[in-house]
Amino acid sequence: MAYFNDDQIEKVTLNSNPDYWVDLLTNLAWGDMKKLLNTSKEGEASYEVDAMLLACIKGWNLDDKDGNVLPITQENLDKLQRPDIEQLVTVLGAKIEESKSSKKAS
Repeated sequence: MAYFNDDQIEKVTLNSNPDYWVDLLTNLAWGDMKKLLNTSKEGEASYEVDAMLLACIKGWNLDDKDGNVLPITQENLDKLQRPDIEQLVTVLGAKIEESKSSKKAS
């Protein structure tokens, strides 16, 4: 098994409308994660949610009223409904926690 594997993409079907999906990169490299990391004065680490989503969304079929698939941009990300953003953040958060757990176990 190779250490550097191909990107792992998970297709997430949106709960709000199952006709729509988002492809999420679920194995973001540490170098990419560091760019998204914020550290408070107390040493608490957090991630910029929008930046994380923009880095991890690799495709989607979200379209405009004319049926044109929209580009993955901050402007279009801001147009998503709250339940859809929460779903995507939940999936990414679970993958990050899963990754932390598997690294602690090994």
